[in-house]
This record gives sequence, structure tokens and C-alpha cells, in this order.
Amino acid sequence: MTQNSAAAASPDTPTAHLDRPGDSLALVQHTFGYMPQDSLVLIGMAGGSSGGHLRVDLGPSAGDPYAMARQCAEWLAGPASEPAPDAAIALLFTRDAPSPLHGDLYDPLVHTLAGSLASDYEVELVHIWHAGGGSIRNYSCRDAACCPYPGHGIAQELEESLRRLPELHVPDGAQGPGDLLNEFLSPLASPSDASRRVMRRLVDDAVVPSAAQELLTLWDSALARTQRSGAQWIHTAESRTAALLKTLRTKRGRDTLVPLASAGYLPALAGTVFHDAVLQDPAVQNLEDEELLARLAGGLPKELSPARLDRLLEEYSRCWLGDTGSRPDWPRVEALEALLRELLAYAEAGERAAALTLKAWTEWAKGRSSVSSATVERLREESVAASDCTMADLIDRFSSAFGVCPWARVKIHSYSWWQTEQAGASPKKPAAFRE
Repeated sequence: MTQNSAAAASPDTPTAHLDRPGDSLALVQHTFGYMPQDSLVLIGMAGGSSGGHLRVDLGPSAGDPYAMARQCAEWLAGPASEPAPDAAIALLFTRDAPSPLHGDLYDPLVHTLAGSLASDYEVELVHIWHAGGGSIRNYSCRDAACCPYPGHGIAQELEESLRRLPELHVPDGAQGPGDLLNEFLSPLASPSDASRRVMRRLVDDAVVPSAAQELLTLWDSALARTQRSGAQWIHTAESRTAALLKTLRTKRGRDTLVPLASAGYLPALAGTVFHDAVLQDPAVQNLEDEELLARLAGGLPKELSPARLDRLLEEYSRCWLGDTGSRPDWPRVEALEALLRELLAYAEAGERAAALTLKAWTEWAKGRSSVSSATVERLREESVAASDCTMADLIDRFSSAFGVCPWARVKIHSYSWWQTEQAGASPKKPAAFRE
């Protein structure tokens, strides 16, 4: 799920009318960065502005469309959706063009969704669009004389709306999750072959820190520098770049980056020290809590008392599941992705697999399960060692077990809500959205 919010627009801000197919499509493409496929998209509205966006795969709804509809209604307008919308529109994205036969397939989902939104949350589903096969049509109208099948041309409607609403234009708009992944796999800088050869020699000779604090400090400082000035610095800091790449060769080096980026230095340190202790002595994990915490605290900074260490370990374990109960550090997650993207210019084998694995996790954490799945699939195609896919398989199981990442289910914790807050602080305001 991706959720978003648009700030109230000024009087001279262009207005998107969501009863126009092109305007709805433009908003969806702007929100997700690409036009979804095989998806149900919901757009919430509150006070004349967009009040939340949600995308789920249509495939899982086939087994129990009634349960899926009720779940989507809760995600969009339930207790975790504050500020909740007061109205919504829906878009069905299918492979085939709209047809009278689609009513039998999607009516259970759509009608249950509308009923649940209205009865459970007092949210009116005011419009439903059906897009597929290059066409878009009003789903609710079954009169072919009123709304001829298959409907309006998507390309024409979208082009017309973007001329009127240029702020919704997506530069080099991706066609789907695979395009977003290909963008990540194309570093902004393209080193020469000679530079790559030099870097590979440096990687082989690099001495990487073995102590948890030194390992995490290496990446922590790299993330901080990237947040300040972008990731291009890695192309001129050869020794530091070589050390970062070499840490990606190991599971330990890779796995520390999930908590380090999303939760911070101390939770990552606590969790890494715990896993190091277990590897050295598997019996450690069977110790009573107080004895375990006391033993771990002995190798950590003095300010980390056993009580605080207990909380940090809990945060460490829950960040993997996107279920910390608070917003992750999205700027650091973005910095990690930017670093990995540039490191790919020099990465080989296990280093590249680690970058793809971490990308799969960050996309799942953002609520973009389709991009995460595309990344896992690419990893499986490229991986030469089954062990490279272990964490990717785990991410797949997360998606199956939890569906939408818990962070993405809570509007104020979600990546898109944070993105919108950032956009609202810029001079370019988003359009207002009207029914």
C-alpha cells in the first residue's frame, strides 16, 4: 500500500477533477511513479484535497474478494488512517480492456468495498474507473449507449490532463515496477573500465572492520555524508568505497544495514552484538533475559544499560517486519538506496546480490510490494549462489504473511506520507483534487 496526502492548494493552483479519467490517471502515475497493472487503487479525499492513496494487487482478491474489500476499506479509512478521508474513488487496473464481462469478476470486490466504506467508516465511494488494454471507462455505468466499450483512450486522456496539470508530470515515467528497478540498477555515474579495475583491486585488498561498532560506524558515516551531499562522493573516495563494497560480501555486513538505516545506530549495534554472541556461542540465546542482557552490555558503550539494551533489541527485531510502531528514518533509507545505486557501478557477484536484496526490503517497507517482487525475481535470475537468495526469500514470506508492510498501513508512518510532507515544504504545491 502507498498512502499520500496533498496539502490544500492556493486559489491559483490548477485543480484535478477526479471524475475525469485523465486527471485520475495522472494522479495515480504521479503518486506511484508508474501506472500500476493488475491492481486496485483507492484515492481518498478530505476537505477538497487528496487524503490517502492505496494500491493492492488484484490477484489475491480473487480467492476472497469480500475479505479483501473490507481490508482495503480499513486501510484507507480505519483507525490507522488518520487523518481519514471523507470520500474516495477507485481505479481497477486490469490487463484486458473494459468489457461487460468484467462485472462478474469484480462486482463482489467493488460492491463490498463501497458498502464497507459507507457503513463502517462513513466514506462515500464516489467514482470507479476501470483501466486496461489501453482504455479507461466508468466502471459503474453498464449502459453501452451512454458509455461505449472499451472507453476512452488512456494515452490521449493522460496527455490532455498533463498539459493542464504539469505539476503531476512524472519525468521519464516508468511503465511498471521493472522500469523502476532498472533505474536503480543504472548508477548516475558511469566509471571507466580502468576505474573499475582499480576499484576491484582496492576491494580485494581492503581491510574491513570486524568489530560491530567499527563496521556500523563505517556505514553510519557514509549514510550521513550521503544525506548531506548525495552519493556521488563514493567515486572519489576510493578506499572508503572499497571497504563499503567488501562489507557487502558477507551476510553480517549486509544485514546490519536494515536496522542501521531504518532504526538508527544503537538498535543496529545492539542487534549485531547479539547475533555475534550467538555465532560465537549458540547457548547464549538460551540464557535468562537478565543474564543475556548483562553479558551483551559488557561489550557495548557504557550508557547502554541492560534495560535500554532490551528496548533496543526489541526495536531491532521489529524493524525487519516494519512493525516498530513509529515512523522509520525515511531520509536514511533513501540515503542507503542512493549509496547502493552508486556502489553498483563497481559491484560484482555477492556485492550486487546484497544490493538487490536490500532494495527488495526497502521497497517492501515503503509499501511498494510490486517493485519488491520484481527485485526479488531479478535477484533469483542473477544469483549464482542459493545463499544469496535467503534474505530475499524471507522478504517474500513477509509479503505473503503480512501483505502490506505495517509501516505502510499507518498513514503517518508511511513513506508516501513522508514524501508528501517534503513536497509540501517546497514552492511547488500539489494540485487540489475535486470530485
